[in-house]
Amino acid sequence: MNALKNLFQPTWLSLALVIGLITAIWSLSSVGYFVLVDLLEKPGGYNEGPRLFSLYYAAWCILAVVVFHPGLSTWGKLTFPAEDRTAIVLMIAVCALFAFGILPFLPSAVIPPDISVSEIIVAEPWYFLPKSIEIYLQQILMAALVVSLAAQKLKPRQIAVVTAVVFGGFHLTLVLNGAHPFYVLRYTIGATLFGAVTPYLMLKMRNGFVYSFLLHWGWYALDTTIWRFYFSGM
Repeated sequence: MNALKNLFQPTWLSLALVIGLITAIWSLSSVGYFVLVDLLEKPGGYNEGPRLFSLYYAAWCILAVVVFHPGLSTWGKLTFPAEDRTAIVLMIAVCALFAFGILPFLPSAVIPPDISVSEIIVAEPWYFLPKSIEIYLQQILMAALVVSLAAQKLKPRQIAVVTAVVFGGFHLTLVLNGAHPFYVLRYTIGATLFGAVTPYLMLKMRNGFVYSFLLHWGWYALDTTIWRFYFSGM
């Protein structure tokens, strides 16, 4: 545990170790998801197995917390004070309001049979439970990357460039899963912009982790909303 507590050191070796751990957790969790989808014959993903995939990503979150929390605890106390839980309550309330209070009343997406779309376009309310846990996992990994880069005495602007390239670049791998090129393009652009903003939120703002999570989560809510209106008019 002491080794994990000292994980974020101002050395390039420490940075390489953190990046290696982030890459391993992110890649293996993503690959494992698609293996489960095929193995259990659930092509609808989160829409077909919200509880199953929630448990799946919860397991990865536990692993990420065990690995990174000891080193992130100091940063967490500064940006996420224990006495301030209002932001968390509001975050949960906003997410629940959209998933169960707004999404069911949006127009239904009528997908032409000759078009293949991502599951987010036809997302049902419980889709956002596993999606929220997946986003939480990614936020832990992003926080680890940001704090590790900050430990190297890099300026926020320099960190923003790295996180934008890393987060945006990782989404390019969606093409390996057969995702539609336009889906890959819009999520890569969104991830790049998000990666550029995240360091400022996490390093400069009180409850920055919460705001970063909401920004990330909000992208999916916006995406499904836009496409539901688009496909409802086809």
